[in-house]
Amino acid sequence: MIENCGLDTCENPDYGMNVGCKGCPFEKCKKMETIVVNRHHKPYSVYIGRGTKFGNKYQIGLDGTREDVIAKHKKDFYEDRELQEAVWNELRGDIIGCSCKPLACHGDTYIEYIRNREAKNETG
Repeated sequence: MIENCGLDTCENPDYGMNVGCKGCPFEKCKKMETIVVNRHHKPYSVYIGRGTKFGNKYQIGLDGTREDVIAKHKKDFYEDRELQEAVWNELRGDIIGCSCKPLACHGDTYIEYIRNREAKNETG
């Protein structure tokens, strides 16, 4: 079980206030909400853009509209147990960065998955 520091955001300057819990002795604190931010405007701890294992391989225009490419990514994600576990283990409790926000983003699928799994874990 992961120990919980009790903070909504990290207030310890040694661990990077408001940029997740990387390196903190309470890493992945349950109190830290996973969110997606625009990487060009806000600090983030993990980049989920194209070229990373968390990126959306589908491109707007080439593979459809924004909604189309997010839907394609979401379908692939929910069929990929390995990626689901990576999202759970590596993104939960982090501030994740993409270039899409504040528009709809494939990262929203990850947030949905994490929140649903957290809710399921809380209810048993």
